[in-house]
Amino acid sequence: MRSALKEQNAETKKRLTALVERAKALDAIFACGGEVELAAPLSLRGPGGKKLEVVERIGFRRSNVDKKLRAWSAPASFGDGKETRTDARVRDGRQLYARDGALAVEGFDDALREVLSQVRASLCPHEAAPPIAELHSLNVYGRGGHFVAHKDTPREPSVFGTLVVCLPLAFSGGRLVVEQQARATFDWETRSYSFASSPEKEARRIRWAAFFGDVDHHIETVTSGCRATLTYELRRGTRVPDSEAAGPGQPSEAEAAFAAALVEALADPKFVSDGGKFGMPCLHLYAVPTDERTLPGIESLRDGLKGRDRLVAVALERAGLVPRVVPYVFETCAGDSWRLRRDVSARERQMFAQKRLKGSILERKLPIEFHADWNHSDDVTWLVRPPWVSSYREPADGRPEPATELLGQTEYSATDYFGNEASDVSFYAAAAILFEVPPTSSRKRVAGD
Repeated sequence: MRSALKEQNAETKKRLTALVERAKALDAIFACGGEVELAAPLSLRGPGGKKLEVVERIGFRRSNVDKKLRAWSAPASFGDGKETRTDARVRDGRQLYARDGALAVEGFDDALREVLSQVRASLCPHEAAPPIAELHSLNVYGRGGHFVAHKDTPREPSVFGTLVVCLPLAFSGGRLVVEQQARATFDWETRSYSFASSPEKEARRIRWAAFFGDVDHHIETVTSGCRATLTYELRRGTRVPDSEAAGPGQPSEAEAAFAAALVEALADPKFVSDGGKFGMPCLHLYAVPTDERTLPGIESLRDGLKGRDRLVAVALERAGLVPRVVPYVFETCAGDSWRLRRDVSARERQMFAQKRLKGSILERKLPIEFHADWNHSDDVTWLVRPPWVSSYREPADGRPEPATELLGQTEYSATDYFGNEASDVSFYAAAAILFEVPPTSSRKRVAGD
């Protein structure tokens, strides 16, 4: 049953304006980085248990560590849909996976704990424990090596990002660029350590970067030397008893302001006195189970949120509201959007490979909870403009936009027939955080923290 948005009174509009401004000002950090200094050069154990100390020179003699790393690894592959393949035009480098004990790192444990503490502070400050890093692979890029813009392969929900650790070898070029409208650049090129003022110290200096796996990133062309990195999958830390938890960091000024605006609005009896449904489109993409029988509960979905999305959910919960994460499908031509009960399954995605797609087929095959179109407005009041509401009154203002996922290109008819002119439209899957504000009569007064 459809529920149209009700006319808002002056007090509600005033409170919503404040919430919108506070929501837009929330931190949208998607990457961080730094460096650590080891007590001694780290060592790698590769195929056959061979040990290799990562230093370019032993006395005045070159160690040829770059050649040995290349010999350990094979041409680097990349994911293309359900296929894994190699193409130097896309990715020109070499790779050794850590699975089955093929790769291990020694002398990095203490520094890794320090790095993960910094990652927690920047990317997941509300976690009760630092993230867990699981070694994924060694990546080696020689002169001409590069990797075009891509996202990390979606994995289970506990994996939220990637840690890249740059080995102390001399190279130039090869910048790591991470983008989500804004850009974070990690320039790790170094001179030959034979000319460094302290080559021993340089061999113990490790640079690193961490970022959410769903953001675009690429490696620029290496112009000389050998760029070698270790990549780790970042998983959410194991839950610990409340008595042992370190506790979340202090909220930022923007987060505290958003939470305060929420509490003040809920305490105002004139704010949506009859209640209403509100939403915040997610800034990130998520790996959501597609089996309806194994859908995670609200708690699991909330724990999987990243960055700004997590800040919004935490603020809502602290204000006594219950956030719900839901996926959306929308098209960019007729302005239709469909809120789903769950993510689109692999079998359901196959419909987007059709040359022509009728609205009736989409309605019949997708798990639709609500459908909005040009004749039926959305039932959600949005705090930030979602990509599926092109006519939203708030114009794009250059701040980070919610994430979208391209499902496929097809010819679509909203009215179930085709005229004499084809139209290519794009279907996307996205996610949003929805929350219900109860009517004043049943609303609990929330005290600020």
